[in-house]
Amino acid sequence: MHKIVLQKLFVPLTLLVLMVPQSAWTQDRGKMLYQNHCIACHESRVHIRERKKAKDYEDIEKFAARFGTIAGVEWNDADMAAVVEYLNRKYYKFDR
Repeated sequence: MHKIVLQKLFVPLTLLVLMVPQSAWTQDRGKMLYQNHCIACHESRVHIRERKKAKDYEDIEKFAARFGTIAGVEWNDADMAAVVEYLNRKYYKFDR
């Protein structure tokens, strides 16, 4: 009986998961990666200080790659892009 119920729920639940926009997943992933790996060395205040070092979107990418290497994170391109997008959306608001 339970097997039949699970089989009937599998397709609707799978479709529901697939309907979640990729951007929502990326936003959550970028935030999670940042909070788990980046805040250990600096607080978010570094992004809102008056003399920000990042002057454009490409600078965020460069700094994220540099400090990711220093921190020893082994992120793939999608993870790095998610973190950069999170930082830009949350703090910098640069045009891409």
